[in-house]
This record gives sequence, C-alpha cells and structure tokens, in this order.
Amino acid sequence: MAIKVTTKNNIVKIGYEQGPSGATGATGIQGEQGDTGPQGPAGSGATGQTGPQGPVGPGGAAPVISQNVVVNLPTGGSFGKYSHGDVITYNSEDPQNALDLILDAVNESGAPNIVTFTSTTPPFNLTSSNLTVSYNVQNQNEPAGALMTVRVDRKAEGADDNTYSQVHINENISASSVNTSFSDSYTLVGFSTTGFTYRLTATDDKPGSTSDIQTITVSPSYSDTTISPGLVAARSTNSGFTGETNSSREKGNYDSTVTATINKNNTYVNITEVKLERRVDGGAYSTLVTENSGFGGADYSFSFTDNSNSALSDVSTIEYKITVKDQYTANGGSSFFDTFTVNLDKFPVVFSFATTASSPTTSDADLQSIYSALLTNADVSSNKRLISSSGMASEVFNGSNGTNNVAHFTYVAYPNSFGNFTDVRDTGDFDILQDDTWLKDGGTGTPFSGGAFDVTTSFGETLSVKMYKSNSTGAFGSTQTVTITT
Repeated sequence: MAIKVTTKNNIVKIGYEQGPSGATGATGIQGEQGDTGPQGPAGSGATGQTGPQGPVGPGGAAPVISQNVVVNLPTGGSFGKYSHGDVITYNSEDPQNALDLILDAVNESGAPNIVTFTSTTPPFNLTSSNLTVSYNVQNQNEPAGALMTVRVDRKAEGADDNTYSQVHINENISASSVNTSFSDSYTLVGFSTTGFTYRLTATDDKPGSTSDIQTITVSPSYSDTTISPGLVAARSTNSGFTGETNSSREKGNYDSTVTATINKNNTYVNITEVKLERRVDGGAYSTLVTENSGFGGADYSFSFTDNSNSALSDVSTIEYKITVKDQYTANGGSSFFDTFTVNLDKFPVVFSFATTASSPTTSDADLQSIYSALLTNADVSSNKRLISSSGMASEVFNGSNGTNNVAHFTYVAYPNSFGNFTDVRDTGDFDILQDDTWLKDGGTGTPFSGGAFDVTTSFGETLSVKMYKSNSTGAFGSTQTVTITT
C-alpha cells in the first residue's frame, strides 16, 4: 500500500492509497451464528391458491340400540314394513344403529307372485298335438335387483309328484313381471279322459325370498251327443179341427215324419249308428230303422216317415225312441237316446148348422148325413175343435151368420163318451138347456136317435157321436156365444 498526500483548503491530508488486489487467501473457519435479527415488515404480495381438501379422518362409532324397539305409531302411520305395535328385535351379537334400522324397515324380501297360470285343454280323442301354457308372474323383489326364475314341470294326471319333468324354464328375469306363453307337445291314448298336471315354480336370488308354486290340471272330456232341437214326430196329416199339436192329436192321426239333428259335440269322435224304435200304448219297442253309414265327420240330420201306422187301431199313445252311438260309446261308453211321445187324446166337437130338421126318430144314416153337413158348413173355424177325453168344461162357441140364418138349425155334435149336457148358457148367462131352445127327448135333455150314432172320422176311426139340435131356426145371433159343459 502507498502513502498518498493531498491538500484542500490549506489542509494537508496524509493517507494510504489502495494498491492492486492480491491473490485470494484460503477460506477461514466458520464462525458462530449470530443472533436472529428483528422480523422485517409483512410482505404485500397476492394470496396463493387454496390447496386440495385433505382426506376425512375416521369418525367416531354411531350409537346403537341395546334392546328391542316397540313401534309406537298409534295414529295409524307406519315405519316402512313396521306398523304400530310391531317389535324390532335387538341383535345382541351385532347391535343395530339408526341406519341399520332404516335399511331394515324399507327392505323386505317377498316371494314372486304368480298372477295367472293357465293351459289349453287337450281335445277328446286327439291323441297328439300341442297345448299352449301361459303365465303371468310378478318379480316382487325387482326394486332390490332380484333376478327371477320361472320353471314349469309336467306329469301325467294322477301320477306321483316324483314323475314331474321340466318342460319350460325362463331364467334371469330382471323385469318387474313376465307375461308369456309357450307350446308343449303331448301324446295320449285314444279316448283318454285323463290329461296332465302342470306345476309352475317361481323363485328369485334375493336372500330370504321364498317360492310361489301353483299347479293346474287339464283333462280331455267327452261331451255327450245331443239332439238339438229334440226328436220330433211331426204329423204327416193335420186334423180338420183346431187344437191339434204334434204331441197331442186327434184320435187316429197316427202317421208321422220323425226328424232329429244329431250334434256329435266331439270333433274327433264320429257317429257310428242311429236307430229309431217305436212302441204303442206302453208296450215293447220295435225297431223301425237302423242306419250305420253315411254320417261323415259332421253333425247328422235324421229323417224317417212312419206310415206303417195304417195297421193301428184305437191306439192312445205312440212313443218314438232314437238311439245314437259313436266311436266312444261303441268302445264302452253309454249310448245317447231321446224320445218323443204322441198322445192320441183329442176328439172332434162341432158347433154348426144344417137345413135339415132331425128328430128323435131320425135314422142313423140321416144323422150321419147331417153330421157331414155340419163339418162342411161350419163357418167359424174355432167351432170345429178338438177336446180331450175328459169332456167339455165351459167350452165357449160363437154364433155365426149360419146359426143366425132363419133357414138353418143349430147343432152340436160331440163324442158320446163325454156324456149329456149338464149346463148350457148364452151370452147373458141364461140357462138355455132347460128352455125350449134345444130339442129334448121326453123332456129329459137327452139327444135323439137313442142317444148316439156312429161316424167314421177322416182318419178311419169309428166315433160314437151324440148330437143336440135347436128347436128353432136362426137360434143364435152372429154375436152370441154359447157355453157348454158336459
């Protein structure tokens, strides 16, 4: 270092002048740390971004129940599956907390619900075909994610349960319900009346759930042959008198056309025989006709005209019987039959007029001529009527232009078996039997000609007839009525 002398304001200063730097020396030993200085003023820089949320620390244990809980909801409310008075059971091994109770209340495993389960029925004597089985099952635990399985098994009707075999399965059903059908083929022996039993089992994979099981039995059934409408014996000829039906006819009207429409009622069972029989007055049946062919596979219309009745005489009843057999009844089933009875229980009565005046001494031949004229002249159809064998009971007849004619006598002719008149009244309810309106034999009220005479009816029957005649012509006006009782 050199000495430097300077003057300023007459003052001399002596100093040293820095010389050139020397070489750097070696680093010395670290000294002791000094005391901490005072804190500087706070900085004014901007706040930095918030750091990420740290993990939540472990929570404390939730409180649990220590005994059974009785549900107390007296106003009718409910706590999930629990109602007033129910007991929530305390689990001593794993006590429940509040969340456990809530989850338990709103979760309950229920079995699947079979809503419908049906099958078509095998037709009788259709030995092989297919049945349609249908079902609708609800997945009760679908909200909890349960998967449901539906299985259908079949056995022969009446067989042991250990003979069931699976015919259908539907698995992993996640929907709330399943509604489906399937076809199931079968084979049966001919004419079988036993079919099958189906069993449906619905389950799911929800713990605690149970199964729903239903069975149905379908059996082929034979339906009896029917006749619709029923067997009918229709009159081949109608009586000339009113009041006749097919089942209640004039005596002697025997001939009939017998008809029937036979409904076989089983598609796969054909008719094999139709037989018509007849019996008279409750006697034994005799066969009129037997048919064994021509039926085809459909219903059958039967018709037979019975004109053999010309040989009958004085018959009171005729009964027809039709018997039908089919493939099933021919193999041991009961035959079907129907009957129709013809009652020949009606007799002719006529209220009419004639120009001839008879008397108690008139011959039977002349009376028969008068009778024929009465049948021809009757100008009110209801005045020619059929009446049952019990006789006339307040039978009302009508006056007509013919009975009102001053040239005509009024007559009533009827079966002798009815007996004499006991009461005859006109429109005004006046008893004219005891009046002189009617001819009387010796004043006793008996008919003339010894009481009766025979006529031959249009059906060839001999009928004993009584006849009354008015004493005067034009005896009954066209608006009058006459009520007669025998």
